[in-house]
Formats: sequence, C-alpha cells, structure tokens
Amino acid sequence: MSSQVQTCATLHNALLHNLSPPITSPRRDLPFLLQTQNPGLYTELQGTQLLEFLSLIDNYDSPDTKFTPHVRKPDPAAFLNYRDFDVADEYPGHILLYPDAESGNAGGVIYDTATDLCTWAVFPPWPRAEEWVPLEMVLGKWLELWEKGKFYVDDEEGLAVRSWVQSDVDEALEAWEGLMDAIAQRLPASTRADGDGGATQVTEPILGREQLERGGFHPFAVAFLERARRPPGEVKFVAPGIGIWSSISFAEAVENEPTSSSRRTYLTRARFEPEQIPSLLFPAIEPSKTDRHTRVVDPTEGEADDFDRDWGFGKFTLGRRAGVYLYPHPEVGGGDGVVVVEDSGRDDWGQRTERCAWGPGYPTRLVEMLGMWREMVESGSWGVGAEGVVGWWR
Repeated sequence: MSSQVQTCATLHNALLHNLSPPITSPRRDLPFLLQTQNPGLYTELQGTQLLEFLSLIDNYDSPDTKFTPHVRKPDPAAFLNYRDFDVADEYPGHILLYPDAESGNAGGVIYDTATDLCTWAVFPPWPRAEEWVPLEMVLGKWLELWEKGKFYVDDEEGLAVRSWVQSDVDEALEAWEGLMDAIAQRLPASTRADGDGGATQVTEPILGREQLERGGFHPFAVAFLERARRPPGEVKFVAPGIGIWSSISFAEAVENEPTSSSRRTYLTRARFEPEQIPSLLFPAIEPSKTDRHTRVVDPTEGEADDFDRDWGFGKFTLGRRAGVYLYPHPEVGGGDGVVVVEDSGRDDWGQRTERCAWGPGYPTRLVEMLGMWREMVESGSWGVGAEGVVGWWR
C-alpha cells in the first residue's frame, strides 16, 4: 500500500466527520459496488491507486449525498458520466470521482488513473495540463476550508459555504503589510524619515469603519480597510497608477454618490444583497503637477466593448472610476475576490487564467493580488519613487 493512497484515504474519511447528520454506519464497499455495477471498469482499474483508494474510504447511506458544498460523494454509477460529452476516446482512463453537487451540472473532480492527478472540470472544455494536481492537495484543501469555517452546516441548506471569514481578512492584511514594507525599503533616501533605510511606520488605518459603512461598502471591504494601515511617508501609489482613499476623496466619491446613479439604480433593481455588491478598494489616480485626477473608464474598441453591455462590469463601477474593485462571488466562497478595471474598460489584468482544482472557479483573491504586487516591487519590475510605485499598469 502506498503512503500517498493511505494519506488520501485518511483525509477523505476525516472529511466525513463534518457531515450532518453524522455518519453512523460507515462501510467500505465501493469496490464491491463498482464490480457489481460495472465489471468491465472494475477489471480496468485492477492494480491502480484509485481502486486501492476506493477500498480504504468509508461509504455511507444518506438522503443528502453532498460530500462538500460543491461535490457529492464517490458513486460508481457516476464514474463515467464525463463520457456524455464525447471526450472518452480522446481522454481515456478518467473517472468522475466527486461529481458536482448540483445534479444539473455534469462535472466535478475528475481523476486521471494514468497520472494519479485530478482537477475540477465542467465539460466542455477539457482541463489543461497545468490544472491537474495530486488528489491529496484537493482533499487537504477541502479539510482546510472546513477548519477555516468557510465550509459549514446551515440549518436549512445543509452543507454550505461562507462568502468570507476572518482568516481571509487576516491573510489580506498580512499581504498588505508585506507590500508596505517592500515599498518603504525602496523609497529614495531623501524621503526616508527614520534614518534606517525605510520610512516611519504608520499606524493610521486607510479609512474608519463608520465612514465605510456610510458608503455602503461590502462587509469584507470594511473589515480590511478599517485595519489596513496607510502607506508610509508621502507614498500615494501602492501599484502603478493605483492609489488609496483619503477621508475627503471617499466622502466626495462614495458618500455623496447620487441615489439616482446608474450603479445604485442597477443594484436596487437587481435586489443585490450586501454580500454581492462590488466595492472600489483602491481608486486609480493619475499624477499631475497640480493635482491628482481620478482615472475614468472610457471603453476602447475591441475586448473592452463588453464593458457597458448587460453582462459587463460597467454597471458596478463607482462613477465609472477605474481601479481595484472587490468583486465578490459569495456562492463559491469568493467574498474576497478582486478585479482591476482599467480606464480602457478591460478588467482582466492580474486575473488567474487556470481553473481552481478543488471547486468552482472564483476571481483572484485580494491576498493573491497584493502578493503579486509585492513580488513586482521586490523584483524591480516596478520602480519606487518618492510617492510610491511609479508608472501605469499598462
């Protein structure tokens, strides 16, 4: 027995402890059920790590077959459901191990018996090579989401996912501190105030909770901005062309936004819940000799033409301002997702291109984007001047 298979089986069985109602009579009969229902497939899987894994995991009877909020438990009757999409001949040797929890969606976590790797897939298209990961990583991620409180048992819905939890805020704040330190260490000597290779530590938060709540900001945005400290010294830019709110600029743009604005009108008409509303975390601003002007979106031809369409991001922008928006996807636990909206209308800068291996996709997380910014500063790809990161992101 391989240690990898044993580890995966241990993780799978540990996940069962989170189910409600609790599993009372687990049994290990999946190989028997597979042999009974599909003897040909059972024969094909002889000697594979997958069949060994199936022999070590607990099966159970339950009216709710959800294993996590997004997948159902392994079911031999569903192992070959991916073949409904005419991919069996091109991609043989695969098993739909954890089907999508939504019965109408054909997909879920698919397992490659040749490589012993797996990934989340909703067909078509077929997942790319770089999107496949070890099963241990997927099971470990699910267990981590339970431990963080992202997965939980709802009294009415059963297994469910929280949009965001406190650890999401803490991770983003840690990434922000790393970015602030990276910028401070690279400020010109003439702007350093501590005489020791950096700028004086600032403890003042970007904005206060009361002002953020008056502005109707998303709860995650409030939790982050009320604790994230302002940049050191005279720093105004935390990424190329990306600034931070001041109390004055926030009041002018957010608190004084007309109730008749297209954004507010749309959100009211669509009946958006607070956990669904995008919020402008970091406005895009443009350096000027006399003032700093907000970057306003003016869609260009081509890829940005979708900006003002019904499905475009334009309806969510605050006064058509460019910048970094919190773009929550609460249904997949993506309450900390972000998107960068350029003044051209494009909104794909810094977004991940690969699919999530352990569940439905979601936007780039704030902690991930801040981490990318820090790497750009530390590598020298982005320069740092007296006012912070220089240039424009394009």
